[in-house]
Amino acid sequence: MIIGFPFFSTQDLKHVVEDHVRAGRYGEALVTLWYAVEFIHNRPRSVGRVLVSRDMDDLCRLVAHAVDAPPTADVVPTGTVFLLTELSRAGGHIEVLKDYVRLNMFPKPLSIVLTDCFSRADDGIAQEIGAYLGVSVEVVRADNTQDRFFAVVNRLSTRPPQTLILLTHHQDSVGLAAALRCPSPSVVFCHHADHHLCLGATCEEFTHVDLTNLVFKQCRYDFDIRGNLYWPLTISVADVEPRRVTAIPSAGLTTCAAGQPGKFIAGTYRYEYVDIMPRVMAATGGRHIHIGGLLSEQEQAFRANMAKHGVAADRLILIPYVPSVAAALIEHAVDVYLISFPIGGGKSAVEAMAAGIPIAVHACYRSLLLSGAQIAYDGAFVWRDSEHLIDLLTGADGGILREHSVKSRAWYEAHYSEAAVRQAMQAGPDCEDFIPTFTNYNIDHLQKFLDEEKSIYDIQIESQNSLKESQNSLKESQNS
Repeated sequence: MIIGFPFFSTQDLKHVVEDHVRAGRYGEALVTLWYAVEFIHNRPRSVGRVLVSRDMDDLCRLVAHAVDAPPTADVVPTGTVFLLTELSRAGGHIEVLKDYVRLNMFPKPLSIVLTDCFSRADDGIAQEIGAYLGVSVEVVRADNTQDRFFAVVNRLSTRPPQTLILLTHHQDSVGLAAALRCPSPSVVFCHHADHHLCLGATCEEFTHVDLTNLVFKQCRYDFDIRGNLYWPLTISVADVEPRRVTAIPSAGLTTCAAGQPGKFIAGTYRYEYVDIMPRVMAATGGRHIHIGGLLSEQEQAFRANMAKHGVAADRLILIPYVPSVAAALIEHAVDVYLISFPIGGGKSAVEAMAAGIPIAVHACYRSLLLSGAQIAYDGAFVWRDSEHLIDLLTGADGGILREHSVKSRAWYEAHYSEAAVRQAMQAGPDCEDFIPTFTNYNIDHLQKFLDEEKSIYDIQIESQNSLKESQNSLKESQNS
């Protein structure tokens, strides 16, 4: 039996997991932990706020060491295995994997193993990406979570890599528990899930790697994860010739944002992408490009707001996928790149700076971690509300854009180019010397509180309406 959710104490979670382990139900113990992380993820208040849990990592460790691993006395670890949950064609997760393969800094041969924790790994996509990267891909198949856990442990124990690099999903308890039993001399935990709770972040058995400056400092000084390393983000294609933005086009500014739909869902957050951008387009007279796709309801709301503000439908360009964001920004002559909001995206911001594009970043009032400000170049456009953003963009003349374009590319070259990344990775414990400064600003704790109150209020109203509907239905049935 899996713990009933919601749960309100890690002790409750601990008791359930321990009961499963004592009874030999290792699969149910791991599923309980997986569901616990998803329960937290599904609460917007946790985003950018609940990032690590030593208690949950300890429970994964408990499961990991409750089973016997296959003997490995005569096996010599070789090569590098990237352990992932699954593969997709797009997203920062897969782009980071491409970076590590391209950088060619790990023992060969390279291979990818997918835990398939959620039983949805796509063989076609896996083989397609494996062929693109020139590495083998193995998908661990099993009928249930316990058998899958045993199978991953067996794979890593009988053919241990010299280096194991964890790029698993935040809630992949199977991958984490198996990695804790891996006999490899070097196990690297990539803390890529930097604004959600992520299993494994506190495990001292691993070399902990952070991908952004703010998360590195937060892990080291707030969470006391000592010895963490900094492997900065970069771009996954050959270096690009930057676009030099030098003047306001006669047709108006071309703005662009990129990211999966979830990064643009406001919920109770005060500022809504599909509301703000049509107002920006009306004010600048330009067009907007969205890379990464929108949910149908997001697109409908976006277009409805465009019509409301008198913006022609053809001024919104939707591009579901591009192999290189940097190249797409240059191809479409983008003048200003907007980091996604309310949840910022680091990888696409690096791509924008590689392309020499001026950046506008939202000062997320809930958390600096969510804004993307820590990635952008020093002096980037930082906006708080729609009026502020409109003022910044309409007030930016050719000279200002040219200045930002030069700063953007220079920041990329100094901190995120292949040469800069190699230098930071090779620095090891001295990596802090290579961490760039980041923009800081005050969090609006009152608005955060009001957002939470609105969420509670909305739930109460929904519950009251549901009760009224039930009562009315009962009366109608009695009357009939």
